[in-house]
Amino acid sequence: MYWRGVISTAAAIAGVYCAGGSPALADSGVRKPPAAVRAESTDTKEQARDVPAPAPLFTSVQASKGHRSYMEDDYFLSADGRFAAVYDGHGGASVSKYLRQNLYTQVKANLPLEEQECGEEHIIQALKAAFKTVDDEVLKVRHWSYQGSTAVAVVIHPTVAGGNGNCSIITANVGDSRAVLCRRGKAVEITKDHKPNATAELDRIEALGGNVRWFGFIDPEGRPIEGTGVYRINGNLAVARAIGDSSERPFVSGECEIRSMPMDHEGDQFIIIATDGLWDVMTSDEVVQYVQAVMGGAMGALREGESRGEFPLASDRPVDMKLSDWTQRYADDRGMIRAAMMSRKKKMARYLAQEAIRRGTMDNVTVVVMFFR
Repeated sequence: MYWRGVISTAAAIAGVYCAGGSPALADSGVRKPPAAVRAESTDTKEQARDVPAPAPLFTSVQASKGHRSYMEDDYFLSADGRFAAVYDGHGGASVSKYLRQNLYTQVKANLPLEEQECGEEHIIQALKAAFKTVDDEVLKVRHWSYQGSTAVAVVIHPTVAGGNGNCSIITANVGDSRAVLCRRGKAVEITKDHKPNATAELDRIEALGGNVRWFGFIDPEGRPIEGTGVYRINGNLAVARAIGDSSERPFVSGECEIRSMPMDHEGDQFIIIATDGLWDVMTSDEVVQYVQAVMGGAMGALREGESRGEFPLASDRPVDMKLSDWTQRYADDRGMIRAAMMSRKKKMARYLAQEAIRRGTMDNVTVVVMFFR
């Protein structure tokens, strides 16, 4: 994959990915948000055939308000599916919306302008520069002083020209939204949550003169009871890093953390990127297991006399036929089997968001699932 930025007379930034030296998918930069129903909709698409494997084959998205009356989450997907990000706003939705409109554009603006293969280091430096630029710009807006947003982005980057399948997974993260990879059936956290009580964050905050306190229930020995509260910086924010929040600087940091790892083309199945509305009520292992259960679960209609409400988990609903039996019966109709599997992938982000709400999350929930198989 090559990255090429083009600067127009209107100073809008556009980029073109190239494969093997030939133009591929073009993306104009900022994608307009869906209509007001975006908080209830699922957006999925298959990628173009001329994008070299293993670009995500399918991407499922769900953004839900949950039990709240307002929506502060946002997300962005590039046209070719190789860049995906979620943003969890706090104090308002302005900063998360700004990130959706500007972060990806800034990434492309910081990539080499010449038509050449763009290496992994170019992507890393572009991500660092983009995160710093959007943070600096948000801090300049006075009426956003008490607003901010987390940001986690995933880039799937081919490392060798010609589309031979060598890829890196590059992540950039600020805050406690999270990206998790399913590798050979196991959950691998490819970002780190920036919580105030994390050792490195706690040391940094206290060195600056701030404090981190527990707000929640404690046991008879005075120890925090996990799940009943949160750690907060100076009694306010429950996140150690974020874009914006000028009122909380320097205790809250806007510095992003970059990670990179080679893709396991045989073992990597999907990546889940989500705001903490999901991770507050499900562990990384549970989320990966949930996706696998839905994809490998039973097939068919509900048995007579049984209601869907009795079995809120898709994987728990009793049906007439197991998936393995169903695929054997229809082995000659590969189109039917593929359509059934694609239907589940299409709805996967929605299933996860609904499961988080069922488990009691009180936050907005935004989920992106990038499938490689």
